[in-house]
Amino acid sequence: TLEHTISFRWPAFLLFLGNASYSIYLIHNPALSITQRVAAKVGLAWPAAMVFGVAISLLAGCVYYIMIERPVLRRLQTNVSAK
Repeated sequence: TLEHTISFRWPAFLLFLGNASYSIYLIHNPALSITQRVAAKVGLAWPAAMVFGVAISLLAGCVYYIMIERPVLRRLQTNVSAK
């Protein structure tokens, strides 16, 4: 089939976003809530507020993934493989 004959490599940032997707899912709701309140106080129009909220939510989810989820997963893998 065509899938087996073509070699394709996903870009690294897409692989990272895929790995961080659960962290992004966990963080996006509170992050959007906070950013929309900030955007309303600053007086941003809704399209700019939405772009701001999505960008901050993605960033916060990625930071959560790097600082919390990935180290915890590594620690759990180390503990399981040591037994």
